[in-house]
Amino acid sequence: MEACVRYTLTSDDIVTAVSGRELSNHKKQQILRGMHWEVWEGLPPALPFYEVPSRGGRIGWQVEIKNFYIWMPPDTYEAMQRLTGSDPIVFLVLGERSGSSERFNPVMLADDPRNLPAAISKARTLNKEIIIGMLKRLVSLDS
Repeated sequence: MEACVRYTLTSDDIVTAVSGRELSNHKKQQILRGMHWEVWEGLPPALPFYEVPSRGGRIGWQVEIKNFYIWMPPDTYEAMQRLTGSDPIVFLVLGERSGSSERFNPVMLADDPRNLPAAISKARTLNKEIIIGMLKRLVSLDS
């Protein structure tokens, strides 16, 4: 899995998003294990992806192993098949960890599927929005 991950949420991203405001380690861990965007260059090579029909009947791609799940919607799957060339394809991936489970749903092509720096920049921006939203929820739960 780690072979394809080029960016994932870090403690530094959290500190940046909250403008240096102090957070307890517990809150940081809650944020790190929650929903976040990652950038993958290519797909995890050893995973058994298989075609599966979506609710709309079109074909998507998925992996489901015990506590691990990945879903690539039909639009992404079809667009990925149309890409040519040997350069790695860049994906934006919405991930979430809960206990020992990991879910990555959806896996989407980056806006420019060959531009890794742009995808990382977008993921950081999206993560900042998620962090601020999560922090607001966590603070309201503490009140």
